[in-house]
Amino acid sequence: MLIDAKGITVRSLAKDLNVSVGVLSDWQNGNKTPRGDSIMKLAEYFGVTADYLLGLTDASVIDIDIRISCDTTGLSEKAVKILSGMEKSDVEKLSKLIEFYNTIR
Repeated sequence: MLIDAKGITVRSLAKDLNVSVGVLSDWQNGNKTPRGDSIMKLAEYFGVTADYLLGLTDASVIDIDIRISCDTTGLSEKAVKILSGMEKSDVEKLSKLIEFYNTIR
């Protein structure tokens, strides 16, 4: 997914990371697990956290506040970013709307 999002090829990623295409393919398919230094290179290359690459969190961003918010609430990064950009009064209105919705469900 990260390779597609970045618009690169597996071959170019392998070259940039100085690994063979076969090794990269093994990582992608779960046949082998990259060493710690390779995980860090991948995380830096894609601008994500090692926790994200290891499947420990769904939040790929490095911003710790957003990651904690995503992990705690179960909200997506996009939702957390939208909420963090809202005015306090709008968040309070949204909270009341959710509370109302939950009472009528």
